[in-house]
Amino acid sequence: MLEVARAIERGTLGQDAVQLNRQARIRLAMRAWRESGGSEATLRPVLLRRPRLRPEPLYATPLPAWATHTIGPKIKAWAAKSIGLTLLPWQSAALDWALACDRSGTPAHRHVVISTPRQSGKTALIRALVGFAVMGLHPGWRTIIGTAYDRRQAHRLYLDVLYDLEPLAGVYVSAYAGIRGPRGRLYDVLSREARSNARGLTVDLNVIDEVMTQTTDELWAALLPTMATRSHGLGVGLSSAGTDRSVLLRAWYELGRAVVAGKPGEGFGMIWYAPPDDVDDDDPRAVGLANPALGSLVLPSAVAYERVSMTRDSFRRERLNRWTIGEQSIIPSWIWASLGKPDAAIPAEAGRIILAADAVGSWQRATIAVAGFLPETERPHVAVADELVATASRPAVSPGDLIGALAKAIETWQPAAIVYDKGAALAPHLEGAAAVAGWPIVGMGPSQMAGASANLEGLILGGEVSHSADVLFAAHLAGAARSIRGDSWRLSRRQSTGHIDAIVAAAMALYALTRPQEANVDLVPQIFT
Repeated sequence: MLEVARAIERGTLGQDAVQLNRQARIRLAMRAWRESGGSEATLRPVLLRRPRLRPEPLYATPLPAWATHTIGPKIKAWAAKSIGLTLLPWQSAALDWALACDRSGTPAHRHVVISTPRQSGKTALIRALVGFAVMGLHPGWRTIIGTAYDRRQAHRLYLDVLYDLEPLAGVYVSAYAGIRGPRGRLYDVLSREARSNARGLTVDLNVIDEVMTQTTDELWAALLPTMATRSHGLGVGLSSAGTDRSVLLRAWYELGRAVVAGKPGEGFGMIWYAPPDDVDDDDPRAVGLANPALGSLVLPSAVAYERVSMTRDSFRRERLNRWTIGEQSIIPSWIWASLGKPDAAIPAEAGRIILAADAVGSWQRATIAVAGFLPETERPHVAVADELVATASRPAVSPGDLIGALAKAIETWQPAAIVYDKGAALAPHLEGAAAVAGWPIVGMGPSQMAGASANLEGLILGGEVSHSADVLFAAHLAGAARSIRGDSWRLSRRQSTGHIDAIVAAAMALYALTRPQEANVDLVPQIFT
């Protein structure tokens, strides 16, 4: 028995031994440890050590010093007996780690993120966890919510749980009205579209599937407070790696890396499978180091076919679980950069200049863009006329600040029109100021905003425009997303990964300059000599 204990300490048990019943292994190890003169205190770090896995996670946040045991084995035993689900070694280890607690049952985690490449078994792990909770086997979990980007995605996991639990006694299942288990347990789903419905809930276990699809933190911001009063409340995020648009997952990933590096976790944990940074994508070892289910769920022959049939970025993200740059950018960054003319100056020609203003709904920032034709190229050019940003001493940009900055820009440029989005936060303030000052404002409705967005894309892809190479434009364009309506689209503030007021202002200014009739702008005809 002493040899077993030492093997556990060294982490050298073979894969077959790792799959022995963990609680039995612990009892044997503790008895052997005591027989050898050891103490329970010195054994404690061994008991919660993850089995030696192949591969090891690239990042795994440490457990707090006070964690003494885990309810993971109970869930694994229930899943095997009740729904016929045998978990893989990596899934078992992840449950043991995620559900570690102290002697009184206080959990080590309030929020965990588990990330592996595609088809590694994340769904099976959650089927065991949610099924165990719905059956009332955890005294602290009464309300379980599954969330995703849209309801269809959330419903996939829901149906898996439904099929698992339908044969069990004491369960009332429904395709759309929630699954009710013994002792008042409830499992239901929410999505990004219904995030406001979460505000009236109190949730004990919250599972967010495919976190990479969340391009804002709005859903999580609505869900997190629902667990604030629950002593056993737990949020579980599941995902493969994302792109630069995966705002929520990226924030959690960076937090997890910081915790691994020594930052206090405050109840946050992350397990992330991927190859180390010094292993190249093309290194034959990369797939094996990233995929904990290779050879059990993931077929090597299928991976070989993926490698030759997928793009490099897709293979890197989906199979190696490494971050990539989003392929959904409206304008490729290299094309935008190639059109920069930082030294160009728009001539202040009367009746030939357009100003456009846009502010974010929170009034954290605003941009005034100016557009005109360059005599040397006879093509439109756009630049940042002014930028207003909230600071520590000024927590928001006031409408008065923006109106004041706009008044100065109007005095400088004497524009033919000042254009704005009639649905934006600044609209009523600008309209009121213009009525007093007599400014030539032109509001754009939804169809014109769609036209401005498409016009911007056409000008850039056709190389028919230049810009001031301001980093603000590049930053806002990189995070900009489309909102598609029918056959048209427009720049979407809601779906973008950050603020886009600068690029929205540029799009409006260029639209009014190059398509004045569509924008209802009275522009002096262009004459070059």
